[in-house]
Amino acid sequence: MNEEPIINPACGHFERARVLLEQDRHAQAESELRRHILAEPDDATAHAMLALALSGQRKQREAVESARRAVGLAPTFPYAHYVLAWVYQQQDRLDEAEAAIDEAVRLDPEEADYFAVLSGVKLQRRRWREALEAAERGLYFEPEHVGCINLRAMALNQLGLSDEAAVAVEGALGVEPENALTHANRGWQEVHRGNYEQAMSHFREALRFDAELEWAREGVVEVLKARNPVYRLMLRYFLWSSRLSGRATWGLIIGFLVLSRVIRGAMKAKPELAPFLWPLYGVYLAFVLMTWVARPLFDLLLRLDPVGRVALSKKQVRASNWVGAALLLAISGLAVALLTGAPSFYMLAAGAGMMTMPIAGAFSADTPKAKKVLPVYAAVLGALALFAFVLSFYDLPLASIVGGLFFLGFFVYTWVANALTIPR
Repeated sequence: MNEEPIINPACGHFERARVLLEQDRHAQAESELRRHILAEPDDATAHAMLALALSGQRKQREAVESARRAVGLAPTFPYAHYVLAWVYQQQDRLDEAEAAIDEAVRLDPEEADYFAVLSGVKLQRRRWREALEAAERGLYFEPEHVGCINLRAMALNQLGLSDEAAVAVEGALGVEPENALTHANRGWQEVHRGNYEQAMSHFREALRFDAELEWAREGVVEVLKARNPVYRLMLRYFLWSSRLSGRATWGLIIGFLVLSRVIRGAMKAKPELAPFLWPLYGVYLAFVLMTWVARPLFDLLLRLDPVGRVALSKKQVRASNWVGAALLLAISGLAVALLTGAPSFYMLAAGAGMMTMPIAGAFSADTPKAKKVLPVYAAVLGALALFAFVLSFYDLPLASIVGGLFFLGFFVYTWVANALTIPR
């Protein structure tokens, strides 16, 4: 039997908080809940709801503490574990989120909301089949659960079953036609199909219902950038690779590395083939670079567009600024090097150009470890490149050693970044 805390329905602060949470008025809900908790400090439901209010304000550390407090007060209360899982999921702490939601499902195996969180966690881990199964289990208990319908559609889309996904989204729109997430989901389906005008229509509709929906705003940005044919090709690759599991993604990375070595080996073994293979190798290198910098680079171009300028987030603007600055420095360094022949400026151009990848990686980090490690790693690489450049004016051999450390660190960076960002 579940140990559900007894709530006095006449409690004004608690009931007001419940309504405020439904209206996404998180700060006011927090205030009401804290007043309630002063009178009822052992109310696990109130602590769980406070975690939701805090998470809605991006006070993630406090949210985790409150959710854990709820679990501690009522260890067999499934809702407390559900909230803890939801808070962890917002922070991309997927191992902890999955453990918490598994416990909630164990305690109450017939609650669709719990299966929705479980499906969402599986999606973030690129376990498409498991995400589909979790969403369908939730729909078994609540056939019109819009969250599970949307998650089922996302999983189907990632499994390549786009027609079934479209039917699922249409069903969700039939149940709740003003649901912003459903319109955003439909928009991304159209992006996968290459129907950018229809996608933009659905993203705008999603933002009309929820102006803060980040997934819809990101869709608008991607559609605007897709007007450029080069980015459109990269977007097709990004969408295709997003369907791969973590293991398949690693296979793709290793495959690209093997291809690089094969091309270089062929050029060394048969120099007569070099004029034909060098262009192929150049295309390969350009493609690898674009997989890292395409998004911030085209964000930079999008800032010339009046609509795109508004759609970009502050983080995207900062990323485009830094990548643009590195590219400008690389071009300037190369220009000076060509005019003067000074090796120092060739070093500057190479270092600045290569820094675009770790800079882009630092801004695109989306896991807790990556957010901590990659910006620091990029800063260390940048410091090494700058030190090598300055040192080259005084001691070129020593500058070459420091530059060698930079190149080694750069090569290692690509593996570290992938290890921290590719889901297991």
